[in-house]
Amino acid sequence: MKIYEVITEAFDNPYPINWFQKTQEVWEGSVQLPDGSKLFIDITESDEGYYAIEFAKSDTKGMGATMKATGTGDEFRIFATVQAGILEWWNSVDEDDVQKITFNASKHADDSKNRYKLYARFAKQWANKIGWVATSREEDGGISFVLMRPAAAKFAKDQDLEVMEGVNDPGIFKAVFLAGGPGSGKSYVIQQTGVTTSMGLKLLNSDSAFEAYMQQAQMEPTPDNIMSPKGQELRTKAKDLTQRKSNQYETGRLGLVLDGTGKDYAKITSQATQLKKIGYEVAMVFVNTDVETAKSRNEKRKRSLPEDMIVKMWDDVQKNIGRFSSYFNEHMYIMDNSDGADSDAGTNEIYKRLTQFISSPPKSGIAQNWIKKQQSSR
Repeated sequence: MKIYEVITEAFDNPYPINWFQKTQEVWEGSVQLPDGSKLFIDITESDEGYYAIEFAKSDTKGMGATMKATGTGDEFRIFATVQAGILEWWNSVDEDDVQKITFNASKHADDSKNRYKLYARFAKQWANKIGWVATSREEDGGISFVLMRPAAAKFAKDQDLEVMEGVNDPGIFKAVFLAGGPGSGKSYVIQQTGVTTSMGLKLLNSDSAFEAYMQQAQMEPTPDNIMSPKGQELRTKAKDLTQRKSNQYETGRLGLVLDGTGKDYAKITSQATQLKKIGYEVAMVFVNTDVETAKSRNEKRKRSLPEDMIVKMWDDVQKNIGRFSSYFNEHMYIMDNSDGADSDAGTNEIYKRLTQFISSPPKSGIAQNWIKKQQSSR
């Protein structure tokens, strides 16, 4: 099994959490792990709007809290569990009431050789999920991680906190547009490449936010519910949230993945052109299928669309392949994900090309001048 498959499987399968306290000020819970040990999670409001998060794994006798993995890939599943628990807590509170989230990690204890790296990865991943800024600071015996609102960047600098995004981000000044027809599997393909985990790019997709809002409202995503006044209100809310995140990420010139369909050539190229004006380099991953695959996958969905609509959507996207190729040039990456195609080989090729694109230093003078300015102000 490839490493990105191990990571993806672990993050998609968190352990169940037994919460034994859920109040406005404190959430406490535990997780029974396969080796007999337990994972403890504690979220406490230490001051108004300031939350401290503690999570640790005991040994099989309930003693000696550590974060040692219990098996191959288990460290990822443990952190997936922590993230799932915090997301559950996060969805229960009013975001406007939370000002700061902190947690700590040791770098020196014998049992924490990899613990700091796990905490650092978690800090960045969780900040990415909620659209905040992850910062860190060296302290006696370890590292303090602080998640705060993007507007608090000046505070972070004044407090000698190292911002873990912005000028230090590995995908800085890179934007990847996703395109593909109905049933193309583009979101799954990009997930398999790891660009939003190991490469640090920020995913922008209003559909994901819309689905989350529909779930919170206990509304099934049926056509009638989606087109209802409440459904359209939630869609607008999701688009507004995605735009706010986009603005925040662009302010820090962070790497972006913009998930769309590819049917609106003018809209996508307008977005790409605006990004290039502030120093970004842009690429497109176009996940293609034949029309028979699109129709077949539609039929297998619980909420399928009329076949004539699927064919029209597929045709609209197909018409833009040539124009996108001309616009993105050597950074236009096309993959065939039709039934019967070698999708593993296609995904690996996309992974290689994206890694080369994202890891290369920013080339534009605008980007280089911005980086120099940010570095000199620190």
